[in-house]
Amino acid sequence: MTDALDANVVLRHFTGRPPDLAARATVALLTAPARSLPRTDLTLAEIVYVLEGVFARPRQEVLLLVEATLALAAIAVDSEALLRRTLAHYAHRGMDWPDAYLVALVELRHVDALLNFDRRDAKLEGLPVRRREP
Repeated sequence: MTDALDANVVLRHFTGRPPDLAARATVALLTAPARSLPRTDLTLAEIVYVLEGVFARPRQEVLLLVEATLALAAIAVDSEALLRRTLAHYAHRGMDWPDAYLVALVELRHVDALLNFDRRDAKLEGLPVRRREP
């Protein structure tokens, strides 16, 4: 059996809030069969957004929690390489999650260019991404 995974289950597991639902989330995540909980890229973006915004967690903690999410045996992802590359940009280039994901997508899917209005985005310097203005 496969169940779709909502971000709130992972968030409750890692934040411990509220305690009763957090305990249920932890049991669900740790007892689910391997790769039985598909997690979409959008779900992971929501997890990052809520951890940064609602819970005001520092970037380094968000990074660790995202890595821990990907390490859960029950979690299934479509493109682990894309998410790992996104994590690298998020962690080491100070990009926000959507920008890090977009750059990783351009790199791994060999897209010709990144359509970008910014003339100079320092976070993109040195990356194999050719920017093009509209």
